[in-house]
Amino acid sequence: SSGINAEYGEAVKLFEEAVSAGVFTSIYQRAGSLTAGLRAEPVWTDLDLAVLEFTQQEREEVVQAVIFKGLFGEMEGGNTKEGVWGYFGLHEKGKWLTDECKAVPQICKKLKAAGYGTVIEKTYISLLYPSSSTFPHCAAHNEILHLIIPLSGTTNLRIADKNLVLSEEPVVIDPSFDKEFSNEGSEASVILVVSLPHPDL
Repeated sequence: SSGINAEYGEAVKLFEEAVSAGVFTSIYQRAGSLTAGLRAEPVWTDLDLAVLEFTQQEREEVVQAVIFKGLFGEMEGGNTKEGVWGYFGLHEKGKWLTDECKAVPQICKKLKAAGYGTVIEKTYISLLYPSSSTFPHCAAHNEILHLIIPLSGTTNLRIADKNLVLSEEPVVIDPSFDKEFSNEGSEASVILVVSLPHPDL
């Protein structure tokens, strides 16, 4: 682990130099491709978004359909550090996934009615089993934001230098910032991740 820590330290130094040179806006924004001129905030609080509210029954529907029926697959990218990090796609490449939406019809119906699903990027349900966590990771570019809506359990999110506890209130993040998720609770944690176009585009 000392070798990994040394490499991480070297990487941080490179990002610090890049920030000083004006190449990056933050040492934590580490996307492979950055579109210039876009505001860069790890957590956004001033957006006017369509409100999404899910009943307890609708939230339970997700847990029953996705977890208990085992419909989820492993999250892509090999970023699972320990335990199980599951993925259940609802919208990809500009299209709603018909079969997947049949498993959670009310969730997809409300997303569509609110006008979400307008970008090519994915909208999906993510779950972490107890004692599960991810490696630090970031999106490939900075042209989207993620609206994260907790559906069940408690998810811990470290993004940039901020630590968030996701249990009830939705949050909007810029996924191009370095982040990691974990579940330190006794039950599976489930979140809905909705991709949004960056407001500066």
